[in-house]
Amino acid sequence: MSETGPGQRARSSSVPLDALAKAKASTSRYLKNVILRGALLGLGLILLVHVAASTGQGSDAMHSARGSEKVRQEVEIHFPFNVQPNCSFNQTHEQCDDLKECTWCHAFEFHVESKCIDIDVAKEMYTDSPYFECASNLRNAPPDSSGFYTGFHAQPFRNWLNDPNGPMFYNGTYHLFFQYNPHGYTWGNMHWYHMKSKDLLHWEHLPLALSPDKEYDCGGIFSGSATIVDGIPILSYSVACGECIVNSLPFDTSDPNLTNWTKPEFNPVYYKPKDTHDFRDPTEAWKGKDGLWRQAVGCNEGVCLFKSKDFIEWTYTGILWPTYVGFQECPDFFNLPGTDLHVLKGSVHGQEWWTVGKYEEVDGMESVDKFYNTTDDIRQEGSNDRFDMGKFYASKTFYDPQQERRILFGWINYHCTGTGWSGVQSFPREVLPNPKKSNSLITYPIPEIVDLYESKAPKFQYSGLMLKDTAVTAENVGSQLDLFVSFKPNSGNARVEIHVFVDSKSTAWQPFVISISEVGATLNKEPIELYDSDEGVIDVRILVDRSVSEIFVQGGRDSMSSPYCTPDPELLDGDHMGVKAVNAGEGTVEITKMEIFQVKTANLKPKQ
Repeated sequence: MSETGPGQRARSSSVPLDALAKAKASTSRYLKNVILRGALLGLGLILLVHVAASTGQGSDAMHSARGSEKVRQEVEIHFPFNVQPNCSFNQTHEQCDDLKECTWCHAFEFHVESKCIDIDVAKEMYTDSPYFECASNLRNAPPDSSGFYTGFHAQPFRNWLNDPNGPMFYNGTYHLFFQYNPHGYTWGNMHWYHMKSKDLLHWEHLPLALSPDKEYDCGGIFSGSATIVDGIPILSYSVACGECIVNSLPFDTSDPNLTNWTKPEFNPVYYKPKDTHDFRDPTEAWKGKDGLWRQAVGCNEGVCLFKSKDFIEWTYTGILWPTYVGFQECPDFFNLPGTDLHVLKGSVHGQEWWTVGKYEEVDGMESVDKFYNTTDDIRQEGSNDRFDMGKFYASKTFYDPQQERRILFGWINYHCTGTGWSGVQSFPREVLPNPKKSNSLITYPIPEIVDLYESKAPKFQYSGLMLKDTAVTAENVGSQLDLFVSFKPNSGNARVEIHVFVDSKSTAWQPFVISISEVGATLNKEPIELYDSDEGVIDVRILVDRSVSEIFVQGGRDSMSSPYCTPDPELLDGDHMGVKAVNAGEGTVEITKMEIFQVKTANLKPKQ
């Protein structure tokens, strides 16, 4: 597998000449013919072979652990007997004998003595195997009866979820993909889950879009993006071994669900540049004024840029943005709607850092474009330019042409004991210019959430209340809420606590603490920005959803995603939970507004 430097075609010398010739002669019309008219029978045959012979195995290639310092780890267990992981969930038992030998620690059936045996049966038969302690944690999860499953956050019915991938609007429908382990609620065996929605609120579950069924998938389908190319959606993804970028196309674009995806024979479309170690997470591509496509990818030197005439053959041009703080995974690069500003985002050390600046196209297939930031560098010392200060990572945006806006999703990682799933996608947010500060951003929940309100009138409403060593409590409002609180401290030092998930016993709750002093303001000890133009008023909004909260301060200037698994999950159903605003500081605090709207369940629920 060849490596490339700037100006070289990012193509392996091992690619068959006939495939390369097809790619070279291809145009966007070729892509349409593949999908719409089936002009290339070869691709159809490839898909049929894939459906008939896919092994669904996780591969015995090494996984790559996600994080700022990615370490490849081989997950291997030595068995006292001949056991192999069985087929993936969509294969028949008759196909088990075709599996290659491997020892991945995630499966829910086993191939033992030419038979497919359920893990529980196998466990009884082979109780001495050390594998089952691992497998019991990674197996397909049971139905969720805990009450923690969210009401209006996108998530699968069960198993592990991480990075949002390829969100897009296509033919009147929103599509969302994300990293997914079909075999358990811990990380591993990466696939792409697929959901669709008409309104970004009600999500329908669809079959898995991408599985590691090709040799070049080498360990799992990692993160990527979606790009609409001449009316055809294309998924670009990276792979666990970090060697290449692959494109997948819908087999039938007339299918409103985009259920079946195929990987054309010209894949991979490009490989990692020379002397690059970390290489993954391609951005949504964009077409320049010169007609060339651009796509950025996270690499150990920063954000690498590739160009293409036809979205098939790509040339590495160089570094669009150098890194100063280590590998920036899951990069995002986009124009801020309604402005001439561009935003570059990098996922670094568990946080989503952004910088704003000017983007300049440079003509020529081998020339790298320029980005000049006008704000702090990503993760610069003293900077607080983050999409979220809490449990929010690997975010991805897309352009919504219906509303001419940029929508943001992020991964909120957590696991509540007793559940068979881990993580949710954040509630969709708009990315907007900060109206009170140039070259700055805010993120705020999409306004469509009002369509989920149980009533146009708030469940609880209060205003004009002065608190001194006291609290205002909204009892029995429930565990799915859109909460608004505005308050004005009457002293220079203040501490206001907003408690959600307050159980009826008042023994447990999730606290959000806003502290104000001469040196600044904080939210749960993280710094927040207050301006003189705020006139001393603090505006807080909290989305509360059964096991997770998202708080927005000053209209989305700062935000924090925070999971919470109540010790009393039996109280999550019904209106047993409450909200409390507490003056825990010096002086008095005026509650200028407190409104609580109950939010209906939009999600389909797992079977109890």
